[in-house]
Amino acid sequence: MPALAAPRVMVEPASSGADSRDACELVCAHDGSAVMSETLAPVDFHIVLFGAGHVAQALVRLLGTLPCTVQWVDERDTLFPDQVPDNVEIEATDTPEAVIEEAPAGSYFLVMTHSHALDQHLCQHIFRRDDYAYFGLIGSRTKHRQFERRLRERGVSAERYATMTCPIGVAGITGKSPAVIAVAVAAQLLQVRERREQEKISVQADAALALHACSH
Repeated sequence: MPALAAPRVMVEPASSGADSRDACELVCAHDGSAVMSETLAPVDFHIVLFGAGHVAQALVRLLGTLPCTVQWVDERDTLFPDQVPDNVEIEATDTPEAVIEEAPAGSYFLVMTHSHALDQHLCQHIFRRDDYAYFGLIGSRTKHRQFERRLRERGVSAERYATMTCPIGVAGITGKSPAVIAVAVAAQLLQVRERREQEKISVQADAALALHACSH
């Protein structure tokens, strides 16, 4: 009895209007082999940054060199520079809650405004979502504990609060200058993105192995 052909994987560029729910399709070929056709959509790396202070300014300059898109949100439109990188969109608005609600699933939220009260308000709205890739709040461990107490009183569970990162930035970098903090935060965002991409690859590999097993 001839051995069945190994499953073949065909990778195609995403078509305009492609639905991510239809990214993979299994097809049975005439020779009995199984074919998995997969459409790879562009990598999602959408960052929503609240605040236009010195750290945010330094971070935006750095993110402008990375393969991501940035929504930069602050009501103080005079703080935004005249020119920003091509992948940065300025949102000068006094209704930042709408930006949170409309952000795509898998967004990376960063809160670093000039006001603790505004930070807390934004955190409450972000916690209403359960589909973000990352949620970071600038501040110390003391701020982390203060916000935990206040938000727990407002109905945020311990499990939900644990999904927020505060302080932000990769461990081991202790510098306090805006440029140093920006590097640490950008590195952490890249770490999260890389981990999510590796998880996707692992899922795809498991699916290919299962498909191969079914064909024997």
